[in-house]
Amino acid sequence: MRSELSAQSHRVSAHHRLDIPVSFAASARTLAVSFLAMIAVATGIPGVAAATAASPVGNVDSVQTTAFSNTVVMNGWAVDPQTPDRPTSVQITVDGANFGASRAAAVSRADVSETYSAAGGHGFSFTVTLPTGKHTVCLTAQTNPAGASQSLGCFAFQGYPPATQAQMLAIARTIDPHRTINWIWTPLPTAASGRAEPWNRTIQIASGNTTRYLRALMLHEWSHVLQYRAFAGADPWWDAVQAFNALHGHPTDRQNYDGIEHGADCIAAALGADHLSYGCPSDLRVYGARIAHGELMNHPDGRLDSAKISGGTVTVTGWALDPSNPTTASSVQVTDNGRAATGWTTTTVNRADVNAALGLPGTHGYQTRITLPSGAHRLCISAATITAGRPAATTPGCATVTAP
Repeated sequence: MRSELSAQSHRVSAHHRLDIPVSFAASARTLAVSFLAMIAVATGIPGVAAATAASPVGNVDSVQTTAFSNTVVMNGWAVDPQTPDRPTSVQITVDGANFGASRAAAVSRADVSETYSAAGGHGFSFTVTLPTGKHTVCLTAQTNPAGASQSLGCFAFQGYPPATQAQMLAIARTIDPHRTINWIWTPLPTAASGRAEPWNRTIQIASGNTTRYLRALMLHEWSHVLQYRAFAGADPWWDAVQAFNALHGHPTDRQNYDGIEHGADCIAAALGADHLSYGCPSDLRVYGARIAHGELMNHPDGRLDSAKISGGTVTVTGWALDPSNPTTASSVQVTDNGRAATGWTTTTVNRADVNAALGLPGTHGYQTRITLPSGAHRLCISAATITAGRPAATTPGCATVTAP
């Protein structure tokens, strides 16, 4: 899942592809390229077509397809050695029948021009929407004028029924029953399945989507809304980007959205989206599930696990963390009957149980000793958010002890 920058500073409009494996012929492979998945082309020829002197030459370099629409992008080149300064015609066929009119290979390809001493453009990038069903798609280069021809390759494609606005809205009612978001059915750029703008309370779903994975991709977009809502600070989108990037290895990179995109896959998978768990890395799985279940991530979390007194000294242990900065040690303070009993100290104790339960790295445990006067004492732990500072402290736990 990738995103394109919107006009709002670092905010991101999520123009997503689904990294979902696509099943094709036995010779096919799956390769993520840009917003698309690449499939193999059965040319039956090594590199450039084995052509006669009177035949055109060329190659299909790549065929790209999304998992959520029937749109296909075919890239390659073709040149007629008899007329190397003119664009060559390429015909697309589906199951042996012409699919529309022939198209010109007229995109600049310096490598082809140099090899064949050919002026002008001889590359192509054809974008087509194929029909529902299983098909064999072939590309053929034709001489100028039409005469001899040369196959550039074939590939298998499975098309799925196109989705409708009514289907999208029906799914939206199950995801967002209170209609807190404006769900919009609209054309989007090739390979874009949807666009979430939670700050505008809108989700756009591409009208070119098929019924395949429609619910999954809608849950992915909805997950961006949940990410935004989980951080209630002055800039919740950036807080969410920073938190997921920190877990995913990019703690300070505002231009890297791998963390928040894969995090949305984790949230969607936790909400029941089929075919998205593969896009949810282990370092984001638990964190994403917490957001899926409604946790707010802009307040400190933690526990006071024990307060053991020996003589006049009490040992307080527990853990604390700032969910919006989950890899960074937090600050804690002990209060005694409402008054500060210690200064702010850093969580320096390794708590493997906490890390395993929450899917987090870092040190989040604390152990503090305090000398108390005789009598009853209510000890509480305050934990501070890292970005907002100590005024945003909360009290994740308290215990009552009696000093002799």
